Amino acid sequence: MFTKNQFIYLTLAAMVCTALLAGAAPGQDVVTAETIRADLRKSGEFTEQEIERLEKGEIVVKELTRSVKREVALIGAVRIPFSFEMALKGFRRTVDSQKRNTSRQSGAFSLPVQADDLKDLAFGEGELADLRECRIGDCEWNLSAEIIEALRRDVDWESSDANSSAQNLLKKTLTEYVRRYSENGDPSLMVYRDTDLVVPLGDEYKDLMAKLYWIDERYPAFALYVRGYPSGKPEGAENDITWSAVKVGLKPVVMFTHSMSLRTGVGDAGSMYSVSKQIFANHYFDSSLGVAVLSGIPEGRRDSETYLVFVNRSRASALRGKLAGLLRGSIENQAKSKLSSFLKDTKHYAALASANADAELERKASTEAATTIPALGSIFYVAVPVIAILIGVFMFLLMRKRAG
Repeated sequence: MFTKNQFIYLTLAAMVCTALLAGAAPGQDVVTAETIRADLRKSGEFTEQEIERLEKGEIVVKELTRSVKREVALIGAVRIPFSFEMALKGFRRTVDSQKRNTSRQSGAFSLPVQADDLKDLAFGEGELADLRECRIGDCEWNLSAEIIEALRRDVDWESSDANSSAQNLLKKTLTEYVRRYSENGDPSLMVYRDTDLVVPLGDEYKDLMAKLYWIDERYPAFALYVRGYPSGKPEGAENDITWSAVKVGLKPVVMFTHSMSLRTGVGDAGSMYSVSKQIFANHYFDSSLGVAVLSGIPEGRRDSETYLVFVNRSRASALRGKLAGLLRGSIENQAKSKLSSFLKDTKHYAALASANADAELERKASTEAATTIPALGSIFYVAVPVIAILIGVFMFLLMRKRAG
């Protein structure tokens, strides 16, 4: 059994914004510092003292009220004293750093989905061996009843090519699953039948998306698209579906993530909204929803600045077990620490992006500044801690999936 310090780092790129856009959507009001404070108050998630801490440049991370016992929910915010474009670069850089450090394999589905979209994904021999005894209600993988039955019916587990057959069947059925989802949306989401708890992902996300932080109020058309995908796509919105195999101790997690993003405004008055939902994970997670909002405040009464707010709600069957109460405090404390690190790194990389931009301007005016560019650029590649936003992983590192 793993100790609580043996956590893994998950890729945030697939979960918060795999499409950071370059276009702008029309018709949005310019955000001001007063607007930000009002939004923070209206949300009911931040106290006046916490808003004051944000204004001073502190990072605020806290738990949200969970809607079910097996959920862990966090919200984090930071004020970045740089323009929206610099904050966006910092955010990208932090996401990219995590992707490099966590993904064993990764790729993207075509839209429309193609039959060979998972050709580069390879399930490990040990992972496939776990499926030999897979039954509805008792399986090592999160799978639907249909896929579980197909593995029992169509794979000869006594043959020498059993793993190859299972690999091909999984790729085919999972690709078809993503195709149906991309065409029909949430009604086509999987119903997990791997334990005694039946988990319909469509119902999970109806609940998790009941409140889309800041998006409902600021851009209701995008909120409608997120909930009603693929219908009602607003101008400027983009989406993609990615797959990744993420390092998780002895068992890598294969995840499919659907990310929807929208950029509004122009220049320093820009905002970026991103929603990512996990539509499949073969281990550890039942469901997970991430919402990231970057809001720029243009230079005027004071220098340009940007606010980043990140919300994650993750669910796992393990948190309904008998030991869940003993684990929750440790899980949430570590998760808050990692989210704080992510926000801190974003702010740090935004500062480096701004310094690089300033150095480039100086270089054009003076050859003496030329030596500054490589020095600043190299800092971007210094390793920084990455975070485990999807809290469910901790649960399974600390206890068996079916505890209780």
